[in-house]
Amino acid sequence: MSRTPQHNTLSVTGLMALVIGQLLPQIDFSIVNVALEVMGQSLHTNAAGLVLIVSLYGLSFAALITTGARLGNRYGRKKFFSSALLAFASHLPCVV
Repeated sequence: MSRTPQHNTLSVTGLMALVIGQLLPQIDFSIVNVALEVMGQSLHTNAAGLVLIVSLYGLSFAALITTGARLGNRYGRKKFFSSALLAFASHLPCVV
């Protein structure tokens, strides 16, 4: 008796959640780059310090994304992705 593999289909809502999840890091890096001038003034740093800020942001992002991947494998990717997306969205400023 052979089994045929079942292929799960992705709904439009699921696709949009994945696209938004892929866009969030790019939006975050854009926000950091836009805010560099203000951060440099408030931290009293030069261009080299600003390069370090962006580099450390990228390094911390890479460390957290691998940690998130491990946690997603352990506790369920869909549940962990949804909770991480909700946690991120709850920290965004509300524009009314």
